[in-house]
Amino acid sequence: AKESGMKELKRLRPYLQGTKWIIILSLFFALLTTGSKLLIPFLAGKLINQFATGSIDESLFTTYMSVMLILVATGTVFRYAFDYLTALLGQRVIKNLRSSLFKAYQEAPISYLDQREGGDLVHRLVNDVENVQTGIVSGFAAFYDGIIAILFTLVFMGTLNWALALMVVGLTPISMLISRKVSRFNSKYFKAQASSNGQVMGFGSESLQNSETVTSLGIASSREKDFDALSESFRQNNFKAAFGASLINPATRMVNAI
Repeated sequence: AKESGMKELKRLRPYLQGTKWIIILSLFFALLTTGSKLLIPFLAGKLINQFATGSIDESLFTTYMSVMLILVATGTVFRYAFDYLTALLGQRVIKNLRSSLFKAYQEAPISYLDQREGGDLVHRLVNDVENVQTGIVSGFAAFYDGIIAILFTLVFMGTLNWALALMVVGLTPISMLISRKVSRFNSKYFKAQASSNGQVMGFGSESLQNSETVTSLGIASSREKDFDALSESFRQNNFKAAFGASLINPATRMVNAI
């Protein structure tokens, strides 16, 4: 499964051409965004410690407050730049992907097109490509934001409590292992969801385009029953995929709560 995942990622490489600087800049802004976000509670904790001990250094208090306000402002700007660049990256990728897919459709043999439903082909060109974009934008942002947040958190925790930092280092791989197991288990449900969605779209598209033929042959009721069956299959697969995906967050939070 690991080799399959890496193989799927490598297939996206040709569509990332011309986006090198976008990726580098987005990583840079992700670093600044996460650093700004995590420095604020760190400095706030320093101020709270001063109030708790009763020894308030006014000059240091003013400095910390000024730095926190600056971090809020700059963090907002950095976050906007990061979100803009990741969205731009996703748009560039789906543009290249759709162009390549449309060209493949035009050059495909008639036998290939004849063996597949038109709605399913449209589904691949529209919905599947949109899913790729969503995965790139949200996945890319969450992945790098999470990695940088973990590194910053470990540094801050190490300066405050090295024992707690070592505990987090020990528990983090467990969370990653659980997420990987759940994702691998859910893979078949997401594939079934995409397949059944394509079947529903293909069946609906052909039924509507050939509505006169369906009426003249008197098979409208039969087509309705077939559509209901496909729709029910899609509903079940969609529920299983959504339910499986929702297991990752509580599973990892349970480990973090330990």
